[in-house]
Parts: sequence; structure tokens; C-alpha cells
Amino acid sequence: MKLLAMLMLAADLNGQPLPDVVLLDFTAGYCGPCQQMVPVLQRMEKDQFPIRKIDITEQPDVSRQYRVDRIPTLVLLVEGKEVKRFVGLTAESELRQAMNEAARGLDGRRRQAVVASQP
Repeated sequence: MKLLAMLMLAADLNGQPLPDVVLLDFTAGYCGPCQQMVPVLQRMEKDQFPIRKIDITEQPDVSRQYRVDRIPTLVLLVEGKEVKRFVGLTAESELRQAMNEAARGLDGRRRQAVVASQP
């Protein structure tokens, strides 16, 4: 969790900076399964997991950009690149694990780059 919060900002979504590891939540108010995911995502946000909600009816261009054709869809981005996609109801533990693994992997790559750049 803390590792996620420590990562710097890198990507951009409609003019808004995104954390290096972020979960995009493609949703809509009329979607029952999307509403079932709300408490899960709220708990994760409370624990400092970066999540961006994208209402497909309000931001259809972003939905097209990420080729979202079913909801709920959750897209895990690392440094602005999709690394994993979840379609439909998804367990909180699965989301947390994927985000933590992504953050650890990114942190490891950054540490290796720093070590490799040292004389």
C-alpha cells in the first residue's frame, strides 16, 4: 500500500495526472454489477490504492481509447501502459494483489536502473 502511494506521477488521462500504478474503473450508474464493485473500490481507495472512476456515459472517448466494451471493466496501468484487465465482478483480494505486484515490480525495475547507472 505505502509503496503505491510513494510512486511518482507519470501518465495523463484527459489532462489529469495519474499515479505510476493506477486502476481505471470503467463504470456506469445504470450498471448493477458496477454498483456491487463500489464498496470494494471504496475500501481500496481508503487504503490509499489509486483508483480513477471513469463513467462510460460521461467519458465515451476514454472508454474507446481503452477498448472497453463491457462493464464493469477495471484496467491496471503501470506507467501509463495496460498490464492487466479485469472484466465483470472481481474479488477485492485479486485487485489488491495485482496492484501490489505491479508496484513491487515497478519499484524493483527502478532500483535496478539506479544501481545500473551508478559508476
